[in-house]
Amino acid sequence: LHYCLIYFSLFFLASLIHSAPSANLLQGVSELVCLAFGFSPPAINITWWLGKTEVSAHRVTKPAKGPDGKFSIRSQLDLQPSDWAPGEVYTCRVTHVADTLLSKTTDWHNAH
Repeated sequence: LHYCLIYFSLFFLASLIHSAPSANLLQGVSELVCLAFGFSPPAINITWWLGKTEVSAHRVTKPAKGPDGKFSIRSQLDLQPSDWAPGEVYTCRVTHVADTLLSKTTDWHNAH
């Protein structure tokens, strides 16, 4: 019972403490994926931008709580190489109460 109480207390406290997210931007054959993780509380916003224009056609999962009480989320933007012109910049913007992160990619072929 003592161990359960300690675990519950740590789990509960982790959800109350503001932890800033980390983010990774991954590039697939026909998609960009933005992963945000290690954040708390779970309220977070992920937006995609092409230059200075917001791109609304993306999918976002619900925040998932990990064993440490912190959260992760995934956003996916479906694209084809033909969607990009040379020099265009796609940005994943992660906005959280503890921090705002920008992950950018400028060339579809950089990762291939």
